[in-house]
Amino acid sequence: MGLPFYPDLRIWLNAVVGFFSIITRRQIRRGVFKSVADLEDAIRRYIQEHNRSSKLSSGPNSRDHLRQTQPPACTF
Repeated sequence: MGLPFYPDLRIWLNAVVGFFSIITRRQIRRGVFKSVADLEDAIRRYIQEHNRSSKLSSGPNSRDHLRQTQPPACTF
């Protein structure tokens, strides 16, 4: 049985904080919203567009690269 590889939690937290920083700068601060529902709609539209235009990573931190460079799994 091999032990799975999980990236450090800090990496994920940094990614989430970075995304919220970007969405705040690009969408929230630039808009004028008359209600919370308008703000939520703007955030949803931004996320949909971001997901539509994003590309998979192929650099040193891509999933395939990490799988190839993992240490051998422990066996019991």
